Amino acid sequence: MDEAPPTVEELAEYCRVQAGLLAGRAEQLQTEATALLDGVDDDIESMRTELDAGIDTVDETVTPPSTDDPGDPDTATLAGLEADIGEAQALVDAKRARIEAFQQLAVAYTDLAESVTDEPTTEAALDRIVSFEIDNDVPAYFDDRETVVETVATATDDERTRD
Repeated sequence: MDEAPPTVEELAEYCRVQAGLLAGRAEQLQTEATALLDGVDDDIESMRTELDAGIDTVDETVTPPSTDDPGDPDTATLAGLEADIGEAQALVDAKRARIEAFQQLAVAYTDLAESVTDEPTTEAALDRIVSFEIDNDVPAYFDDRETVVETVATATDDERTRD
C-alpha cells in the first residue's frame, strides 16, 4: 500500500521538529561546555593551591635556598595544569561555535516552517526544504536521523514522481 505524500502542513511540522531537535542539541552542547569550564575552574584552583603551597613553604624555610628547593611549586604539575586548561579552553571555544551554528540553523528552520506554508503545492514546499537542507549542509547536523534531502536523494525515480 502506497503512502500518501506529505501535506504542506506536515512538511512545515517537519521543519518545526528539526528546529526543536537543533535547539535541544544546542542546550546539550551548552551543558557540556559548562562542565568543561567547571573543570577549568578546578584546574585553576589546583594551580593556585600549588603556587600558594610554594609561597607558604618559602616563608617557613630557614635553610639556604638550593636548586632543589622544596618550596618551589612543581613546575611539571603547573605545566600539566596549564596544558589541561588550554586544551579545555579550545574545546569550549569549539563547542561555542557549534552551539551558535545549531542555534542559527534552528532559527532558520523555524523561519522556513512559517514560510513553507505559503507554498501553493506540496512539491513546491518540498523543493524549498530540499534546497534549504542542501544550502545549509543539514545532514551534517543530524547523525542520528535521515533528513528530507537524504530521503529524496535515496528515493527511486518512481517514488520521486509519484503523486
